[in-house]
Amino acid sequence: MKEKIETFLVNTLPAFLSNFIGVLYGFAVPPAKSFSQYGEDLILLNFFKRFGITKGFYVDIGAYHPRFISNTYLLHRSGWRGVCVDLDEDKLKWFRMFRGDSLDTVCAGVSGTSVGSGEATATFYKHKRLLSEIDTLDENTAIKNKRERGWDFSTRQVSRLGINQILEDHAKGHIDFLNIDVEGVDKDIVLSLDLSRFSPTVVLFEDNVNFGGSDQVKDVLGKNGYEKLFVSGGSVAYFLKSVLNTTQSNVPLALNPK
Repeated sequence: MKEKIETFLVNTLPAFLSNFIGVLYGFAVPPAKSFSQYGEDLILLNFFKRFGITKGFYVDIGAYHPRFISNTYLLHRSGWRGVCVDLDEDKLKWFRMFRGDSLDTVCAGVSGTSVGSGEATATFYKHKRLLSEIDTLDENTAIKNKRERGWDFSTRQVSRLGINQILEDHAKGHIDFLNIDVEGVDKDIVLSLDLSRFSPTVVLFEDNVNFGGSDQVKDVLGKNGYEKLFVSGGSVAYFLKSVLNTTQSNVPLALNPK
């Protein structure tokens, strides 16, 4: 309908008047609203819409908050379902309250095989903040946060699960989006993914040291058919290249979360 109205106006009005209406329209349309830290969710939603994935399935490792600096809330609002995993059960109860029955929650410390995934429990470091987005399984990361940012921490025990066990138990079938933000062990988790069994369409992880991810991560993802989608702040996203061959899209390139 919008395209038909625009075509009618352009064909019937003088050029200066149609241009003026275009300018007014640009000011009137509300800007696309992001809930991520660096606008990642807008890029992701546009990508999935472009390839016809409108109500997909996400796995959010290190979910933190149901809305604030969340890479999955915009997807949730668009009708997606998913699994949210966090170290702290106190955080997950808010996900169940605000996202309802569109998701499952798992309270666990998620690890890769290189960080003791065979152990039943793990120590996690809970920073003394109102609601901390930097709680971690990595002691060195917790100590660094305390030293550089002044946030002390306490320790708690939590069940430990390997990433592949999480995907096996709680994400049966295809995974459209895997979001990993676990403060210090993102690389271990990405490298431990069994990509022969699980092939998320998009994998997003955090790396604040290596722009675009470490060489090892780039090599592993590249060998398994992934290509870089974007880097925004510390967030790095890769997409499965085969999606280009198996899906068609008529969705325009412009970001549009509606």
